[in-house]
Amino acid sequence: FLKNNSKAFWPAQYDNPENRESYYDFAELLLDRFGKDFTLIGAVGSGGSTCGTIERLRNDDNGIELIGVDTFGSALFGLEKKPRKLRGLGNSLLPKNVVHHYFDWVHWVSAECAYKSVRELHSTTGLFCGPTTGAAFHVAHWYANIHKDKQVIFISPDPGHRYANSVYNDAWLQSNNIDLSQDFSQPMRVEKLSDAVEPWAYFQWDRKPYQEVVKIG
Repeated sequence: FLKNNSKAFWPAQYDNPENRESYYDFAELLLDRFGKDFTLIGAVGSGGSTCGTIERLRNDDNGIELIGVDTFGSALFGLEKKPRKLRGLGNSLLPKNVVHHYFDWVHWVSAECAYKSVRELHSTTGLFCGPTTGAAFHVAHWYANIHKDKQVIFISPDPGHRYANSVYNDAWLQSNNIDLSQDFSQPMRVEKLSDAVEPWAYFQWDRKPYQEVVKIG
């Protein structure tokens, strides 16, 4: 298509470094508003928002932590690729914009966990967001509660209007046998990637390259 249409443009969000670079202004806004002492948490799909933001932040302070939020069935951080109920984050391939050695920690959350969390975010704050935001918020809320002395910033990537008839609809949840009454308050810390199981697990990635982690996973 590109060859036959000279005026066409392909954003190539997975591999184009300008995806990451487009978040530099956002990173500068964070530095201006919050200084350098905070932890950044964000869902990972193309890698643009999390890796681009932290790339610029660490030009000022390499000590700023990055926590990535993925989902089960995603291959981004070494888990087995499977069909994913939770969309908007995760991936079945490895985009070049996911720079693995930027991440300090990685969390995997289930669809049910993200759905419940985003509904609670809406009911308590009025913020009408989608389940990718729910996944990031869930991890950020937990992290902030156990690190009360730290500033915690999470990236909210999706609005809720696309999910009014699904995630926010009790009848839809019931018809799809989705149970949000479960307790999702405590994650499982795993030492091996193969031990990560639903509904919520996390792993210390420790700013290592992908191959270095998965070969012992």
